[in-house]
Amino acid sequence: MEQLKQLLAESKVIAVYGASTNPQRSSCRIAKYLMAKGYTVYPVSKVYAGKRLGGREILPSITDVPEPIHILDVFRRSEFLDEISTDTLKVKPKVVWLQLGISNPEVEQKFVDAGIQVVKDVCIYNIHSGKEGNI
Repeated sequence: MEQLKQLLAESKVIAVYGASTNPQRSSCRIAKYLMAKGYTVYPVSKVYAGKRLGGREILPSITDVPEPIHILDVFRRSEFLDEISTDTLKVKPKVVWLQLGISNPEVEQKFVDAGIQVVKDVCIYNIHSGKEGNI
């Protein structure tokens, strides 16, 4: 837990992959929460590309993020991780943070082999806020 808190303290740029403009979705609420806490957040979604989330334009791909990504916070189902991996390996974020229930051991190993830390089965909001449960 302390390692993850330290990771968040050292990180400044977070890309939220699978961002939604729907306030009922965790990806929307967590992106806005992280923005309010001072992180530079780049929402990413092919579906919502060009729309705005928390005052920031939603980008169609993580390759469109104009600066190095410290944390790629993934809100896409496990079956989409392989598709996501190609662009992830191009931009090489320091960390891929897979939200609760998201897992694909083969893709995770690709990230680790490329020197990318993988965090999974823990919510970034819970670690940052120190609270349990959903935002």
